[in-house]
Formats: sequence, C-alpha cells, structure tokens
Amino acid sequence: METRTEGRDGWVELTRAGVHVLAKGDDALRDRLTSALDAAGGDTPADVLTDELTSGGVRRAPDFAIVDETDRRVLVRGAARVLLTVDETTREVVAPARAPWIDEDLDADTTTAVLSTGEPEPVPAEPTSTPESMAPAAVSPEMAPEGPPAVQAPRRPQFVEGHLVSARVATAEPTRPDEAAPAEEDLTADEAPASEDAVPGRAAASEEVDAHGPGPSTGVLPVVGEAPEMDAPPAPRPSARLVLPTGEVVELDRGVLIGRAPRASAGIGATGQPHLVRVASPDNEISRSHVEVYPEGAQVVVRDLGSTNGTTLSAPHGPSRRMTPGEPQSIEPGTTIRLAGQVAVVLGDED
Repeated sequence: METRTEGRDGWVELTRAGVHVLAKGDDALRDRLTSALDAAGGDTPADVLTDELTSGGVRRAPDFAIVDETDRRVLVRGAARVLLTVDETTREVVAPARAPWIDEDLDADTTTAVLSTGEPEPVPAEPTSTPESMAPAAVSPEMAPEGPPAVQAPRRPQFVEGHLVSARVATAEPTRPDEAAPAEEDLTADEAPASEDAVPGRAAASEEVDAHGPGPSTGVLPVVGEAPEMDAPPAPRPSARLVLPTGEVVELDRGVLIGRAPRASAGIGATGQPHLVRVASPDNEISRSHVEVYPEGAQVVVRDLGSTNGTTLSAPHGPSRRMTPGEPQSIEPGTTIRLAGQVAVVLGDED
C-alpha cells in the first residue's frame, strides 16, 4: 500500500515502521510522539499515539490523522482527512461531528492512503505596489488601441457568503444605454492616407491586419472567406450551468468540484482543471470533495465521489433517487443535486 502525507505549516509529520502521523502542532509535539513510540514496547502504536495526543485532555487534543499499515487502522480527528483508494474507488475518512475521533479498519484491498490537513489552500496576497522596473511602459496616443478595453475575468477565486467560486463564474457587464458610438469624421484630402501606389504594400498589410486580427475581447480569430469542409462536425457541448443556493452561477464549460473544501487529486477532477465550489457545512455533513459535475459530449454527468452522507438527484419529472458512489449519472436541465440532504444545486440551461 502506498501512503503519503500532504502537510503544511503548523502541522507536523511522523513516519515510523509503517505508522504515519499528521498532527496539528510544532516540533515539540513531534518530539513527544517520537519518544512515546520509542517507549511503546509491545503496545499498539495507534493507542500509544492517541494516549500522548490526549495527555492534556480530550478537549485539548490537536487535530490529527493516523494510518497504521501493520494493524490496518485509520484514526482521524478534527479537520484532518484521510483519502483512501480501494478498487479504483476513492472515499474520504473524516471525523464525526460529535465524537473525539473516528477509528476504523483499513480495507484489505486498499491501494493508497493520503493524509491531509483538511484546511483550504491559502490564497497568496497580491502585491500592493509594482516595482518601477516592472511597471508597464507608457503608450503614446497614436499607438493606443481604439475602443474600450477588453473585460477580463478575475484571476483569483471569489468567496461569496461562504462559497468559493472560481474565476469562470459568469458575470453581467453593465451597460449604459445613453452612450452612443462616436460618429466617424470625414477625412480631408491632406489627412487621407497615402495611396497604395505611393507606399507599396502598406494598404495590403493594413487590410490583412483587419481581416485576421483577434476579436475584440475573446482573442478568437474571425472567419474570413469560406470555411474548410469537415468530415464530421464536433459533438456539441451542453450550454448548461449550475445555480448555487446563493444565486451565483457556475458555467459548465469544464468540470466542477463541489464540497466542503474541494481539491482535485488522484481519481478526482478527471476533466482537467475543474472549477472549485466550496459550500459551508458547520457539522461536517458534506464531504471535502463531495460531488463532481462535468460536460461529456452533449450531456451533463454527475458523480458522487464516495461522500460520507451521499448525494440525491431530483429530476424535474420523477422521484428522487440516491446516487451510487463513484457511478456517473447523466442528468437533464432542471435536476436538483442535493448534498448530504443539506445543500441543493440546480442544473440550469443558458437558453
């Protein structure tokens, strides 16, 4: 079995003879755990570790995750998580809401175990000032592009009422109806550009730039002349979107991972770089990476990622049904995806 640990600052890692530990603390905690294992004798390592972690009382025990490959046990407390892969199916072991920790046996067919902190990735702060050497060069009025600048999508994830929505969430661009396009002014004979005969090749080059330059904001080249014939048209992608409980909209131009602290990892996020949508779950009823929704050809597919409390689908016309973990299921517009019976996400159609 392959076991690895994904720690971060403020957490300590320890591996001794098939026992892997990830605990919230400092180097002093690591030294205490190491000394306890050295003096364990014939005692079970997992029991020795929990005795040391709770030496100051259960309520003061730090968050931790323990995987004991020899005794085939998994123990998890607090925000820590263990992601297990069994027969190419992943599931997440999390601590219960009202118990000190969870202690369960490892399945005999477990191939990988990943210990993680369960905390969201920190968002780096943007610099407040730009060094003079990196500042953009001034552009003269003659070289400045005409028309309003292209609207760019935000580069950082957006947090809205406890929800983490990636930068591809559709936003409406405000318009001003009282604004009108400026009228073109007639050029005098002195201001008219030189003829093609006077400056060979200049007019042809200008026409080529207008015909083949990028579009106004998308950077997509416009079609000039007849398009080449194709043997078969590509499969149309669904023009669908997910509507969150807060009213925000996530476009299904690629996969979407929804959960308490979603993160693409082994076996999850098969659609490349998915959108990450974080939903609040005070009692930890919703799994960290709970469900995945992604386009596949002309369909929209949803897959429960081995969540603890399950996912329920409610089609517009038909009874609700609980999903089988790991089994993809195509859904139609209007379907409600309910996570752990708490948060409902609706599949909508852009049309």
